[in-house]
Amino acid sequence: ARGRQIDGVGDMLPRRIAALVSCGDAGGRHALVASSATLVLRDLNSGTQRHFTGHSRPVELLEVSESGIWIASIQGAHDHVPPVVRLWCCDGFCGIRCAATLQCPALS
Repeated sequence: ARGRQIDGVGDMLPRRIAALVSCGDAGGRHALVASSATLVLRDLNSGTQRHFTGHSRPVELLEVSESGIWIASIQGAHDHVPPVVRLWCCDGFCGIRCAATLQCPALS
């Protein structure tokens, strides 16, 4: 999913905070964009959006698995607080859900 053009999204934002993912019962295509500390999941067919929170600082990087189902969102270190990685999984019920939160003090 990394590096693919997202119509109407890829031109406005750096690719590192925008990605294509597969969510929903039929594996529909969605654009996932980091907007500060919030992830915005946009259905590319209907245009509807859902917002997902959990980060305490702006998301600096999104990485998506080849299948488009697993997502890692990373916020940087700040004031002696280590970087945080949140692992998300796309599902057919709520769009994406946080599967794990990892603090990475070795990366500070």
